Amino acid sequence: MEEKINLKIFVSGGNLNYSRTIELLKEALSQRPGFVCDIEIIDVRKFPQKAEHARILATPTILKEALPERRIIGNLTNIESALKAVDYLIY
Repeated sequence: MEEKINLKIFVSGGNLNYSRTIELLKEALSQRPGFVCDIEIIDVRKFPQKAEHARILATPTILKEALPERRIIGNLTNIESALKAVDYLIY
């Protein structure tokens, strides 16, 4: 049975670097059998109330709200950093 991971990625406006982060996260999760990921992208300029509610101080921030809540702040630059991030988020 697969476990579903819900992630929110908070980004700022016109910064499209998050698309690489999403690619890396999905690739890293594909290397961890048994996990399916649902990713929501939230632009803090369009939805500042969501960022405030989630206590987002910097972008990009990846947030897993399920307990234990986990956050990763900053861009993922390569698959190794994405694998470490995924392990931190799911374990």
